[in-house]
Amino acid sequence: MRYNESMSSKTDLLKPYRGTRDYYPNDFKKLSYIFSIWREACIAFGYEEYLGPLVEYKELYTQKQASGDEISNKQLYWFVDQGGREIAIRPEMTPTVSRMVGAKIESLPKPVRWFSIANFMRYERPQKGRSREFFQLNVDSFGVRSTLVDAELVELAIFIMDLFGATEEMYEIRLNNRKWFNYYVREVLGVESNLQPIARVIDNIEKFSEDENRQKLESLGLDKSAVDALLNIAGQDLNEVRKFGDKSEGAKELIELIDLLNSRGYYNVVRYDGSLVRGFDYYTGNVFEQFDKHKDNNRSMFGGGRYDKLVGLYSGKDVPASGLAPGGDTTQLFLDNWNLWPEDVSSIDVLVTVAGKEYVEDSWDLASALRDIGLNVETYMGESFNLSKQLDYANKKNIAMVAILGQEEIERGTFIWKNMNSGRQQEIPLEDLIKDLLSEEEHAHEEQA
Repeated sequence: MRYNESMSSKTDLLKPYRGTRDYYPNDFKKLSYIFSIWREACIAFGYEEYLGPLVEYKELYTQKQASGDEISNKQLYWFVDQGGREIAIRPEMTPTVSRMVGAKIESLPKPVRWFSIANFMRYERPQKGRSREFFQLNVDSFGVRSTLVDAELVELAIFIMDLFGATEEMYEIRLNNRKWFNYYVREVLGVESNLQPIARVIDNIEKFSEDENRQKLESLGLDKSAVDALLNIAGQDLNEVRKFGDKSEGAKELIELIDLLNSRGYYNVVRYDGSLVRGFDYYTGNVFEQFDKHKDNNRSMFGGGRYDKLVGLYSGKDVPASGLAPGGDTTQLFLDNWNLWPEDVSSIDVLVTVAGKEYVEDSWDLASALRDIGLNVETYMGESFNLSKQLDYANKKNIAMVAILGQEEIERGTFIWKNMNSGRQQEIPLEDLIKDLLSEEEHAHEEQA
């Protein structure tokens, strides 16, 4: 049944569209924390932040190799605008950033190293860790073919996990190479056709039974020996790849990537997985995928890889490119399962109380003075001037400090500085608080030095 206005009700309108969610302040606080770690990591590695439009021409995603068949034909949210143009809500950022780079490829300093944090829409079945609207970090490097770029992106992924407080036993990063996979299927197994459909079967091999996968591969014209080899490709040893290092460019790139990462000390985190293909058709070389190893959420978190041909779709000039894209939903599940969230601390440093209508301006003045020294300050705006209710309000919002200002304090030129965690309080002039805070800041800088 299609939706129409008669189906609407007040109850329906209180709910978000299926597959999306409302982020109330406490929920958004978690999402904001994830964003802050992503941004900190990218800036630490020298990437610059950018943003593209929420909507693009539909053709950006439906061109061959622009996005996977699943996205372009089944999951794309698109519409015809009032000017008769076919427009789509972005389902991913890679086509957008490739278009942007392609538009100014001659004038941009290379390598181009950009990142963005944005929301996307895909029409798919909502489930745990997967929704129709989702937030994602996109990190991309353009203009360099070196495997060093791929290795640094994997290292960035590990750095992000370090910032979240994750340890080696919590996750792993699996590596493969699309050129090596194609070489293995074509040259070693002797399969000449249907490489893309075969790659899609292998990319989803864990989602189906062995019999189902065997049937799919046989339907693509593969003989029993080729099917058997592909069904066991996940367990293929890296030594098998090394045998072809002088014959296959993809094998050479993959070996170089893994050796680079091992030399950096990441041998407990990264490993070769012959079944890792990545679903997007635009991947051309090394690919990787990060997996959560928690027993209750043993699944892929995000991935990335090299896509050297995509910019050329829009600019006519191929530009080497590599990127990764962690998602907000899977990251949140990872932090939930491993209990890695930081202590719940309010973004508000201080609540300034109000003793009555006649004292509102005094409280505002105190709040302004506290903001001037760098604190985030909320002035109480409730209808009750009862102090206990105001303190209870601060507790509920996890505000650590309360500046209590009443008639007696105003007359003495002081206020009461109360720590809500310890319960300790003292009456002090504003000037003394400023001196104390400046002294603490100088001490902290000395310790860091």
